[in-house]
Amino acid sequence: VPGLKVAGKVSSFEFREPGFDPNAVGRTLGVLHLLEGSVHRDGDRFLVSTLLRQAEDGYTVWSQEYERNASEVLAVQDDIARQVSSALQPAGAESRERVGKRAIHPDLSTYELYLQARKLIEQNTKNALVSALEKLQKVLEKNPDFADAHVAIAGVYLDLYSFDGYYTPETAFSESRRLARLHVDRALEIDPENAAAYVRISEYLVGDGPASLDALETAISLNPNLYEAHLEMGVGTLSYLLPWTEAVEHLDRAVEIEPLSIEAAIVLVEFLSFVPYRWEEAETIIDNMVLREPESVDVKLIRAQWLLNPLGRPSEAIPILEQILVTDPDHYWARSFLAKAWFMVGETERAARMPGGIIHWRY
Repeated sequence: VPGLKVAGKVSSFEFREPGFDPNAVGRTLGVLHLLEGSVHRDGDRFLVSTLLRQAEDGYTVWSQEYERNASEVLAVQDDIARQVSSALQPAGAESRERVGKRAIHPDLSTYELYLQARKLIEQNTKNALVSALEKLQKVLEKNPDFADAHVAIAGVYLDLYSFDGYYTPETAFSESRRLARLHVDRALEIDPENAAAYVRISEYLVGDGPASLDALETAISLNPNLYEAHLEMGVGTLSYLLPWTEAVEHLDRAVEIEPLSIEAAIVLVEFLSFVPYRWEEAETIIDNMVLREPESVDVKLIRAQWLLNPLGRPSEAIPILEQILVTDPDHYWARSFLAKAWFMVGETERAARMPGGIIHWRY
């Protein structure tokens, strides 16, 4: 539906427990309406209850209950999406009906296996990705025409490239791209309008900037609410293909879609280190991240990185980086930034002895 903003699942799921204040949620997510729901299962029968209401005053706009067999659960999701978009769009507005994505619905057990794999992918560790790969392979054995599973497995192959020991060092880059491309091509055969597939294309075309940019633009044209596409537009292309003003617009859009995502906030802060007039805003973002996720290694790392550059306060960054290395002695970037911090305070020999410390900070 053109012009309809949809908040991302990471931020929305922060409010999945009952008892929240609709008005506060609406302000946090930047939305006017909230879609709530519950699912009750009895054997192979499901009762799905849905409620669409205004965030400002809680007024119910639309509600519906669906009683279905397990084999119809995904079809119900499509029905809900269709009816909610119809309730939200202005009278006379046109929406384009998506076709192909679920022309062949996976059965419930296959879909549950797919969701388990997606959860593992979010952990982004080697063991979790290998487990996700095994589950997705089973999903595709059961349903080779499940387009979203092909897209997910392509992402896993690309993510495994950054972990030692899965591919051989000589073939890691080419093999990860080859395997990803096989599945992306298959996904687009099944569903030519699968926006997420075009994000995967942009990732394996990393060496071909213009083609990667074209793929991301296609993804956003198909789904303007696709968080990953906006994030990649800001990260992967800003250095030489997009003016920085355009790149930061995409990063701002990613944060708008996922206002509670640590990942989006971190990427935006990294970019804002080059935009002095937004430094105060960046520090506020960092402070909010520390309040929400004080034990997050990623949050500690971005705080230390900000203290090093642009603020130039290495003595404050050192204890944060040392704290990270207590729990994860092999953390590559923590070692690298700690070496940089020691170099900045004049302890050059100590910096040079840091195992695995990168050398670009010397310049």
